[in-house]
Amino acid sequence: MLQQSSLFRNEASTISKPSDLRILTLNIQNPSIERAKTQFDWLLNTNCNILILTEAKYSKGCTRLVELLDEHGYYTFYPSNSDGDYISIIATKGLLGTTFDLQIRFLPQRVQAIEIETATERLCLVGMYVPTNDRNDETNAKKVQFQDQIIKTISALYEKDESIKLIICGDLNVLEPGHIPSYGHLVRWEYFYQSLLQHQMEDAFRVLHPKEVVHSWYSPQGNGQRLDHFLISKSVKRYLVECAYNHEPRELGISDHSAMLLRLIMNR
Repeated sequence: MLQQSSLFRNEASTISKPSDLRILTLNIQNPSIERAKTQFDWLLNTNCNILILTEAKYSKGCTRLVELLDEHGYYTFYPSNSDGDYISIIATKGLLGTTFDLQIRFLPQRVQAIEIETATERLCLVGMYVPTNDRNDETNAKKVQFQDQIIKTISALYEKDESIKLIICGDLNVLEPGHIPSYGHLVRWEYFYQSLLQHQMEDAFRVLHPKEVVHSWYSPQGNGQRLDHFLISKSVKRYLVECAYNHEPRELGISDHSAMLLRLIMNR
């Protein structure tokens, strides 16, 4: 079961209901302690008030990163246990967040969800690290099971409350249909992306950049893929002012992924 957690609590942090949400997601690639320090410096300079960090673990590097975030006024949310698998972390600064239990049963540590109070709306933010694409049958079976439960969970949320405002983000390890270039062996996973869009969701990047070709990860062979995404409820689209990739983490070698930024102005 997921719970609200923090290694250090900074009670001096000013809590508000912000109108300007600057949300950044980055696959941190389970860093060493030294790389975690470099990642923290970079993350702090982005001036984002919500961070979603994927491909983390209960490791010395990730523990140090959480410590640094907490020491600098962020409040961190992460699962209570990992069973040795990867986890997702959400960090917020200057806003109220409470854990939202999605009732995920298979690989729950890969998903972290919180509700946040903004100046005008309550939003549910879901960060996740979807199992990677592989040609291994066992890995692929895990990916199918994980994706299918997410689709069912999102469908159930909308059935319960059709007005719910969701943001789903992170390293979703899926390519959009029509991805350039095309990778035939990855087409089988497109149903995950398409199914989420059928549940009142939109690809925030495509809303603002319908034809731009951009990649957030490159294979050792140099094959570019857009694996990191922000999917938002259609009702959130009116607040959207920015959605873009920042390639500095990959270019600087602090991750093998580019970061992604979403900005919402809630009182537009």
